[in-house]
Amino acid sequence: MMRILSHYHVLGRLVLLVGAPLLVPCSGLAQRVDPHWPPPPLRAHLAPPSATEHDYPTATRADSTVIPATYWLEGAAVGGGLGALAGGVLAVGLCGFDSPCHNPGLAALYGAALVGIVGFGLGALIGGQFSKH
Repeated sequence: MMRILSHYHVLGRLVLLVGAPLLVPCSGLAQRVDPHWPPPPLRAHLAPPSATEHDYPTATRADSTVIPATYWLEGAAVGGGLGALAGGVLAVGLCGFDSPCHNPGLAALYGAALVGIVGFGLGALIGGQFSKH
């Protein structure tokens, strides 16, 4: 016989599951606010450049905000083209195995679209690994 739990048993277990972590006093110790954060800003006490001195270097963006140029678009084009060609040929080749193929052109179009989209993504990922510089 199957035992059916009443609503009170389920509610009691839910309260225990949710309420037990709230009773532990040090569970949020890592999430406390550090009184020394954020650190004070750096102040450069530098005199303005004069006409006889060299100019100060200009500020550049941090490395995490500059995205280098890659060959992702070229890789996507090559991968999508080869994938579409292979998908179309494969779809026509497999067209008659399961049932009679009444429209091999439509099968080639579907196969080319499906495998071409996958090839586009894979080509973009592979091409994105190579820098243009």
